Amino acid sequence: MKKVLILLFLIIIIIAIIIIKFPKELNNQPKEEIDLEITEIKQETGMTAQNELYEITVEHDGTKILNIKPEIQYKIAFAGIIKNTIPEINKIDKIFENQYPKDNGIWIDTKSRDKFLELLKDNTNNEYEITEQGYLKIKQEKSPSEEDEELQQMIEGENKYVITISGIYYEADRVNGQIFDNFFEDMDPYQPSKIIEWNNNKIICLTTNKEKKLTNEEILQELG
Repeated sequence: MKKVLILLFLIIIIIAIIIIKFPKELNNQPKEEIDLEITEIKQETGMTAQNELYEITVEHDGTKILNIKPEIQYKIAFAGIIKNTIPEINKIDKIFENQYPKDNGIWIDTKSRDKFLELLKDNTNNEYEITEQGYLKIKQEKSPSEEDEELQQMIEGENKYVITISGIYYEADRVNGQIFDNFFEDMDPYQPSKIIEWNNNKIICLTTNKEKKLTNEEILQELG
């Protein structure tokens, strides 16, 4: 019985190593091979987006599936914030290169700055301001609350946070690659935010709370 358990344990370890290593091996494949494999999966699944939008991921059972690259989804979401409408896929790189905040910390979308400061004023102890470049700063410290401490960590940390107050965000459809507007607030007025992540970057779309289903404190908790 002991030998059987040891054997099973070794098998589990081997399977885990294969699952962990296999996606990395995909990244080391020549671009031509990856492109060919994406084309084959598209033919099998009926997906039609441009190959360069996809990455191959591996399920636990070894099945290979296609997903839109996180980098592309992130850039689409940011371009949508800047354009305030569905962005064109061939322009997202330029928008990102020219307008994405260069410094770490919390950057607030232009049209959301006054609303965001008002949100903080009613639910934090510190006094805040937003610089001309759009970054949140502590103007005056006054017995910091837990929310204030979390905001300070975000402001002084090594990550980038883009914050907008909007019940909508933009993303590419996984099947056909078409960019569409996702009205997450209309679909669920109790959803406080939609967060899009890529590496150490986060876009946080806070609900406008137009139906007043959430408290401001519940919305602010999404920043932590």
